[in-house]
Amino acid sequence: MDVDQPSTKLEIVADDRDEATHLSMDQTVLLDIGGDPHEQRLSVLLHTIVANSNGKLNPKYEMKTAAVALLAEHPELRIELMQAWGARSFKNIRNLSMCSVSLSWLTEQCG
Repeated sequence: MDVDQPSTKLEIVADDRDEATHLSMDQTVLLDIGGDPHEQRLSVLLHTIVANSNGKLNPKYEMKTAAVALLAEHPELRIELMQAWGARSFKNIRNLSMCSVSLSWLTEQCG
């Protein structure tokens, strides 16, 4: 092997965690990103749309867990997000009532 060429083999280190620990950590990762890798991407997309809405959308969806929960509650939102991504236009998402800043949310925040 040429010393100037980096090794392409990934090295595995000794594992000091038991299977139960790995299982627990795996469940935490899956819970955090959702059951589907596409769901994570869609939650990031939703988060980004909300974060760039000039305060017109509910800021709670800037939190990844809230965005994942909204996608889980409304599977049809996944389709809308994919269509919006394909069209490169997020106007329809910004106009969804489920994403809007509602009066009840404002009341909760302002007391």
